[in-house]
Amino acid sequence: MTARYTPDAPAFWLVLPRIAGYPFRGVAAIMLGAMVVLEFLSGMPVLGWAIALFAKVLAFKYVLEIVRDTADGHLDPPEFGSDINSGLALALILVQLMALALIIFASIYLGTAMAWLTTLLLALALPAVLMSLAIDGQVLPALNPLNWLALAARLGTPYFVAAVTSALTLVLGSLAAAMLTATLPAPWGSLIAAASFYWALFASAHLLGYLIFQYHQRLGFTPGREQEKAPELPRNRDQTALAAAEALIESGNAAAARTLLAEHIRDRAVAAALHQRYRQLLDRQHHRDALLAHGRNWLHQLLEERDLRQACALAADCLALSDDFQPLLADDLIAVCTFAAQNGKSQLALDALLCLRAGFPRDARMAQWAVDAAIICGERFGRIDEARALLAGALDAEPSPALRQQIEQVRGQWAGM
Repeated sequence: MTARYTPDAPAFWLVLPRIAGYPFRGVAAIMLGAMVVLEFLSGMPVLGWAIALFAKVLAFKYVLEIVRDTADGHLDPPEFGSDINSGLALALILVQLMALALIIFASIYLGTAMAWLTTLLLALALPAVLMSLAIDGQVLPALNPLNWLALAARLGTPYFVAAVTSALTLVLGSLAAAMLTATLPAPWGSLIAAASFYWALFASAHLLGYLIFQYHQRLGFTPGREQEKAPELPRNRDQTALAAAEALIESGNAAAARTLLAEHIRDRAVAAALHQRYRQLLDRQHHRDALLAHGRNWLHQLLEERDLRQACALAADCLALSDDFQPLLADDLIAVCTFAAQNGKSQLALDALLCLRAGFPRDARMAQWAVDAAIICGERFGRIDEARALLAGALDAEPSPALRQQIEQVRGQWAGM
């Protein structure tokens, strides 16, 4: 069983030595080493900038995971790869760049005193941004200064003490990194400096997560305690939501479970397990429209996540429910069609093309879809008459000269059949 903090865990300032050692345990130590390697590789010509960006996104995604996991009461670092979106890590990076830009602006145009005041205010605000991103998983609320003030007011003095401690840790880590880089020979100076910086980053994240756990009642946050009921899921709010839904089902209230899962799916991007359980709770006869509406949105999410196999399975299910299934975007079904054709799923590719023709009649690609569908009909399934009809429809759609030539070539191949 995963080790956890107890509800009566001591105040964070009493466990600072343990917090300081957190980055050297388990997965955090592995991530620390990986970050050092990536920082070293970021000095490469040409590819260096791309590696540096990848390293920062990877690091800040893990920082968010640390905050969330510690807020759930776990002693040890989490496995990398929870449902926290990489977009949140990018948002966190952009927030820090904006903060740096504000400090520079204040220094140039408002003077040294205002620059220091801006730095102090941002140091007090950034922990609230990080905590909000990790707990709620939403960018806009995390950027709202009113939410920062509300969070600080609920926590009171502990928030400001933790914010100052976190800021000092990062400052000391950054200063140590700069000194080591300047004094030690390359590449050892830069490697130890990177380790110093990421140690400070991971330790600060654990500190803020511990603060959330200690004062979760003030924040209206319930630490996750149901990992044993769904061990295949990461320790996150998706697992908690699924456990709550299963409890409702066990009590005979499947309708409430559907409603609960629908609210989570509507509010944010959730793990596949929640989507699958939600679809299982929808009756294919009585909830056909709800299945199609959910399929439309989940298909788009899967394609954004590049999960093409799951997207194809979902598209096939939706097309089986209704021939006139309409995705959010035509490109969603085009991606499914392309992947299906490349992987021998000719029927799914054909169904997707026919669905596109019915659902997007004014699209400029109508003629091409008809030709592609005709080729699958004729060559894969031997349905020549249906293929000829599709080619005739392609000609009616005013194809380009090149496509018209292709149509005539295909029709010529079938002339004697």
